[in-house]
Amino acid sequence: MLGTELKAVASKFYRMEINSAVQDLNRAVDLVGEFVSEAISQEKLSSEQLQDVNQTLSLIMDCLQNDDYILVADLFQHELAPLIEELG
Repeated sequence: MLGTELKAVASKFYRMEINSAVQDLNRAVDLVGEFVSEAISQEKLSSEQLQDVNQTLSLIMDCLQNDDYILVADLFQHELAPLIEELG
């Protein structure tokens, strides 16, 4: 499941396995994009939910730029993964 993969990325950031986490993050973001596209095409995603996903991804990118890896992990673990699981 995508939610499980997102939590695995979070775990790597919590353990400060930054290089590996960033590699996994790239794949996870691609998978989230695919998931969102499919959810939109099947009309399973409201505009509010799409906005939530986009805001969370934007926050993650801001945190990465600031090297705030714990907040990145928190966002994956407690925001993005539950949102994706709710939609899935």
